[in-house]
Amino acid sequence: MSIFKRIKQYFSDLYFCYSVFETNKKKIREWEKKQREQK
Repeated sequence: MSIFKRIKQYFSDLYFCYSVFETNKKKIREWEKKQREQK
C-alpha cells in the first residue's frame, strides 16, 4: 500500500466522519425543537 493511497483513505474516512457528524447535528437540533414544543 503506497503512502498516497493511505493518505487518500485517511481523508475519505475523515470526510465521512465529518458528514455523519453534520447530519447528526441537524437531527439533534430538530429533536431539541420537538422536545421544547412538547413542554
